[in-house]
Amino acid sequence: MNKFNEWVSDFSLFDVPLQQTTFTCTNFRQNASCSRIDHFLISQQWLDLLPASLLRGLPRPISDHCPVLLETDKPKDGPTPFRFENMWMRHKLFKPSVKSWWGKILFLKNRV
Repeated sequence: MNKFNEWVSDFSLFDVPLQQTTFTCTNFRQNASCSRIDHFLISQQWLDLLPASLLRGLPRPISDHCPVLLETDKPKDGPTPFRFENMWMRHKLFKPSVKSWWGKILFLKNRV
């Protein structure tokens, strides 16, 4: 275990905090033994890229083990590009809608 801890330290990794639960495993006995056996180790570079990363404990309806989900915020690459689908051309309201929309646009000629 010491070698693993040294490795984690050498690479400056740290554990993502677990949300919504304290433990990920239990034996469901009267004197239950509970432990957190699932961890995600991340670097500072990961955190710089995905600062809202968190580890969420999910429900465990059957198993003695609770699944975990690593959630991240999504990096923005700018606005979503417009995509045209050819199937739109076959829709009965497509041409009348486009004609109506284009009719509402004001084009200014020779604007100085």
